[in-house]
Amino acid sequence: MKFRFSNLIVDALDLFSFADLITAGSGAIGLDWADWIVALIQFPIMKKKVGFLPALLVSWEATNFLPFSLIPGIGEAIEVVTNFFPAATILGTFFDKEEKAQSLIDELTSLLSSADQADIDTKNYKKNLGEGSARAYSGDFVGAVSHLSPVVSKLRSDVRSHIHGLFSKLDSEAQDLASAISSMDENDESYETLASGLENACGLVREARSALSGNDYSKAVKLANEAQGAFENLKNSYNSG
Repeated sequence: MKFRFSNLIVDALDLFSFADLITAGSGAIGLDWADWIVALIQFPIMKKKVGFLPALLVSWEATNFLPFSLIPGIGEAIEVVTNFFPAATILGTFFDKEEKAQSLIDELTSLLSSADQADIDTKNYKKNLGEGSARAYSGDFVGAVSHLSPVVSKLRSDVRSHIHGLFSKLDSEAQDLASAISSMDENDESYETLASGLENACGLVREARSALSGNDYSKAVKLANEAQGAFENLKNSYNSG
């Protein structure tokens, strides 16, 4: 929820509604043609900013709540009130989609960085990021949210699945190394080095799991990759010993 000056500009269009009151009194007999023009202008603008139903309500307010505006005596009073009522600003504040669109763009950008670290194919995701960003840049925040939401969910799922798969592999390697090290003679000069290295590598895995629990995908991938490298070094050291 955030105030946008652009919504206030949309509300300012209501001032044009007074035109039908000074042109042969047409507004005074219920033919609020200026209000209808304003409603038609406001609707597509607000639809891209807040969605269909809030935009429809803004436009209905611009028509002085047709058909109530057609009631003699009452219609004129309604028009005076609605011409100064900031419907676009109020509904634009409560149903704002710009912040959500920017949040999705930021999250997708971050997820792409994590996916690149995880060697996940990101070509289509980057294309969708460009398309969603273009919609947001053009002012179509509702369209950007609609376009990016499933993309973010899918990439988030892909990154999590990759990390969980890596965890399973690391757990298996840890068990194999632990079994191999436990069979060594404790007096072997490499025993202490390997045992300490294994504990450090397992510590990286624990940190990676904690990062994933906190939805810090970038840190989780980084730590999991470091753990994988540590396990590879331990296996090489064990085999060479």
